Amino acid sequence: PVEVKNVRTTKAGEWEELVFDFSNLSPRSSWYRKIVLMFDAGNTTFDQEWYFDEIVGPSDDLTRISLFQRYEGNPVFYPQGSQNWRDSHIANASIISPADSPDGNWWMYVRGSGNVPDYHDQIGLFTQPADDFKPFGPWNEYAGNPVIPHGPEGSFDEWHLLDCAAVKGPDGTVYVYYKGRMKNDNGSMDPTSCIGVAYSTDGGYTFAKKEGPWKKPGGPSDAVYHDGKFYIFCGPRVYVTEDPLSYEKSTMY
Repeated sequence: PVEVKNVRTTKAGEWEELVFDFSNLSPRSSWYRKIVLMFDAGNTTFDQEWYFDEIVGPSDDLTRISLFQRYEGNPVFYPQGSQNWRDSHIANASIISPADSPDGNWWMYVRGSGNVPDYHDQIGLFTQPADDFKPFGPWNEYAGNPVIPHGPEGSFDEWHLLDCAAVKGPDGTVYVYYKGRMKNDNGSMDPTSCIGVAYSTDGGYTFAKKEGPWKKPGGPSDAVYHDGKFYIFCGPRVYVTEDPLSYEKSTMY
């Protein structure tokens, strides 16, 4: 919504502090996308000079209305080491709880960006014991990371694997859906993303990829197995299927 406040100046030829008070509007947040200042609004001010300086807005502390509190020890993960699979970024975590993980512990798949030796985004694995779980870590990194590497040249995920969504099926197979990115002919990143899926039958460590994208275009945000069906969430849509490797057999909602 657009909110308007009129404030009159009382001085000429010198600086004056003006306050635009929106507190009576009770906004959910004190953060505004745009501020527009109109001098002598509604009148003709041709050939007049107006100066303004040092605009100060209120802090946007949403603690009072937020369901979450920021952890004082952030960040929980740092990029690590030169020429490491995650030496630039680590993000997009997907957690499998002990009730659904292959070994009854906490599992977390994440996307790491690194120069190995070329810059790629790939997916790695971290775990933590269920009997001594600490949500802020430390998490144990799997020595064989990345467990799902970027694809070969010309494949739909030759450059980046992003936004992983992990889920365990009824037979113990772990499926990881992800967003795959490839290169254009000129070497830049293709703006079209595809959903890929990789699966592991050895407990979530070694993965094979479905040949070609699971769906094009798109990108996953979460994946859930419930009551005999897989639910793959992609933005505002969800795809429901009994065959986790087949987009064609899924129903979109």
